Amino acid sequence: MKILSTLLKANAGTATVSGFDVATQAADVRGSISLTGQFAAVDEILSGRENLVLVTKLRYLKGPGTIADDLLHRVSLSDCLPLHPLGGVNSQDPVDL
Repeated sequence: MKILSTLLKANAGTATVSGFDVATQAADVRGSISLTGQFAAVDEILSGRENLVLVTKLRYLKGPGTIADDLLHRVSLSDCLPLHPLGGVNSQDPVDL
């Protein structure tokens, strides 16, 4: 993950993300992805939708609420996403949404 997100240089081989070479087009790779830590400081404050809105704002996209709603709809979560924060969820545990 660190190599694919350009946080670490590969010592051999090649890799591309969204068609961009991670070694020679690192800025383009970073511009095409969103990467966040698993345990962000806002996990216990923001709902899943609010986290999506935050990421869209950090990427300077127009209409963050609409984008978040569209993403939730695409993965069939728009009707069952909790309105409360999802904090404390262990990525190893199954989650009922």
